[in-house]
Amino acid sequence: MTDLPPEYVAELYRQIAFLSAVIGGFAIAFMGTLLTLTSQDKTVSRTIWLSALAATSLIVSTFASVVVLLDVIRLGITSFDLSAWPEETLRSKSIAGLASFMGMYVLLIAIGFSGRIRDKKTGIVTAVIAFVGLILLTIVLSGTV
Repeated sequence: MTDLPPEYVAELYRQIAFLSAVIGGFAIAFMGTLLTLTSQDKTVSRTIWLSALAATSLIVSTFASVVVLLDVIRLGITSFDLSAWPEETLRSKSIAGLASFMGMYVLLIAIGFSGRIRDKKTGIVTAVIAFVGLILLTIVLSGTV
């Protein structure tokens, strides 16, 4: 694989850390809003659990991406030839990717669940919207794995 400027490899992980932090913040706000509801409905509880999982995954992704970013800068990694990457950096890269994907997917599922809190019709609409989002996200991310 052709060597790239180190800034290119570093920028990828800056962007993953940034996006994970922003989306994770949204997941935390979403969960916080749900926690203010007094309903004992199982849908509310499940949506809170999913939001917590999404927020946690995205927080982990943020920090793992920062660790990869620091390693890329410190070690001068200029290629996506993963066989040349240190084991610790590869582990952080794997965790960052897995946690980022999981957080985004689970947050979309939580959004799909959220409409059911209001009524069945709204639940169907939000579930369909979230399902379309999941399909589109899968298409967009399919070339990155």
